[in-house]
Amino acid sequence: MNSSPIQLPPLCIRSLNDKVFEKKKAACRQIEIMTKEWNTLGCSDQIKELIAYFVQDFINNPQPNSKIGGLLALSSVAIALDKDSSLYIKDIIRPIFSCAYDCNRDVRYRALEALYNVVKCVRGRILIYLDEIFDTIIRMCEDSDLSIREASNLVDKLIKDIIIENSTFNVVTLVEIIRERIYALTPNTRKMILSWISFLDSVPDVDLLIFIQDILDGLLKISCDANLDIRRTAEAILREFFDKIKYEHEKVEFKPLIKILLIHVQTDNQLVQEISLQCDQDSNDKIDATLQKRNTEMAKNLNEDLMNLVTKFKYDTLMTQNGKPLESENFTFDNIHDKSITHNQEEQFKISRILIVLVNELELGPKSSNQTKVAILEWILQIYTNLEIDIDDQLQTRLFDVLLNTLPDSSENVVTMDLKVLGKVIFKNSNTEDNSRNCKKLIKPLVDLFYNNGNQIAKDRRAFIICQLCTIMDGQLVYISFSEILLNYDRKFVRSMVHTLNTILLTSKELNQLRIELKCIGRNRESIRLFTFLYKTWCHSAVSVVSLCLMTKCYRHASELIMHFGNLNITIDILMEIDQLIQLLESPIFTSLRLDLLDTDKQYYLRKSLQGLLMLLPQSETFRLLRKRLQCVPILEARSTKDDSSKTKDELSKQIDFKELFAYFVEAQKTQMG
Repeated sequence: MNSSPIQLPPLCIRSLNDKVFEKKKAACRQIEIMTKEWNTLGCSDQIKELIAYFVQDFINNPQPNSKIGGLLALSSVAIALDKDSSLYIKDIIRPIFSCAYDCNRDVRYRALEALYNVVKCVRGRILIYLDEIFDTIIRMCEDSDLSIREASNLVDKLIKDIIIENSTFNVVTLVEIIRERIYALTPNTRKMILSWISFLDSVPDVDLLIFIQDILDGLLKISCDANLDIRRTAEAILREFFDKIKYEHEKVEFKPLIKILLIHVQTDNQLVQEISLQCDQDSNDKIDATLQKRNTEMAKNLNEDLMNLVTKFKYDTLMTQNGKPLESENFTFDNIHDKSITHNQEEQFKISRILIVLVNELELGPKSSNQTKVAILEWILQIYTNLEIDIDDQLQTRLFDVLLNTLPDSSENVVTMDLKVLGKVIFKNSNTEDNSRNCKKLIKPLVDLFYNNGNQIAKDRRAFIICQLCTIMDGQLVYISFSEILLNYDRKFVRSMVHTLNTILLTSKELNQLRIELKCIGRNRESIRLFTFLYKTWCHSAVSVVSLCLMTKCYRHASELIMHFGNLNITIDILMEIDQLIQLLESPIFTSLRLDLLDTDKQYYLRKSLQGLLMLLPQSETFRLLRKRLQCVPILEARSTKDDSSKTKDELSKQIDFKELFAYFVEAQKTQMG
């Protein structure tokens, strides 16, 4: 070893190299006293020479004992100089950084100790080395030695305190390090990274939202960590970001964010899918039930936030340009931020590939949980709603088939969402003229599904699907399409379907507008066209066509149909349908019908229709209900009964050929009996 150029006492040099720590400390006290004296006298050259000596002869020495002695000596110099140590910070801090990665455990520990002492003296001026300090802290938190990890945490806490005191630091470099380290798999590193993200987000002068695209992917991965505490922390940070985005979305570039979110949909990692698809289908019995419930709830909440990211800003960011609204043709999700983006698969974030992954998952059917299926369907809906897409015919056909096969699902939520997606797939980019054709594209395979899976899809499930279909599409268009398509099937199936459709028509709130339209019969041509169109299909269910006539106030024709029942084979099913109809006559939907019993122009044929129904029934509770109703009705003297010469009836008869309709009914019933 070289002799000291600054005439450091030989005993002090030997003590720094001694294995006994107390001797090293005694030497450091001497160094501290010497440094203070030189600093008071302004002997900066001697101080620099002293620091260089410790680096050359101790820090650069391969012996761990010497390195430790050098670290303690540098630490003593910094303590002696106190705030003035910032004048020599470069010469002091660099050797300490190099020792932090030493293979010897004791050297690493003393390096962190020295770093702590130096940082404590320099305070805010150390922030010019923040990126290197941060990198050191992150690396040391992975150390296998507990004491080193604890020392790293102490430095970490000190640095955070200094940052709060001093707002001037390089946040960009920090985010770059976070972005690199966020993919680490060790729990300690993930905890440290999350703590820094949370900390930086809490610093008033730091706007971490503008860096969200740099850390979102990593955060989503960490939110799937096996450690519950890590997952909860990541979830809280994600939720914080999502809440901020809702109010400060102008700071965010959504194209890269959506790319990240969609990529997570197609990951093979079960837990990542749990976040991006609400996937709670892991049935491993070893997983604690409470933890599994927590995972599912977390996945549900995060998935809602992720979905909001994709959807909300399609509308919020349709801002004005130069004080004028954007032209409607510019309202595409991509060109809000980058009008130069083309619509090939690469520029559309490989949408086809993503859809294939979603379709594959949806094809699992019962193997996937209901929450998973709903989440998958939500993603498909948002892709079709918010992205300009050009899907090849083969994938489009496969998607349609999978969606159709999902309709018999036992979950109403799945069925509802599935129908929404089907509607979006069918009607995307269509105009009014295409609506009728596109509606048939959906209803024809739906009828085939009902026909071919009659045992699997119960009648109440059919009714639910049809009701939901009428909420996402025009009810009148749906019913016209069903009426036209059903005529191509066997009569038994048609009768069953018509009964279902008629029950929905009479009872469902979703069909309120269609009922209003039908009740306007005689007032406009559309209502007449609708009535006659439905009538020809309804004829295959005798009771259903009677109820259609009663609802539309075609009482005379209803009475003629009922009188023809004597020529039909009255089955138990028909009696049950009559029973159901009479029960419905007491409902609010038929309030106007009951009041028509007091109208002199309408009472005769209405009363005749109701009495005809009464005669068809056996003497049951329903029989007594209708008889009691009729007993309450006074027999009025009609202005014209037998010739039905009221103005309304005359006008209706001129517009509707009831004789032709009656003949059609008779023929349809013959077919049913055959």
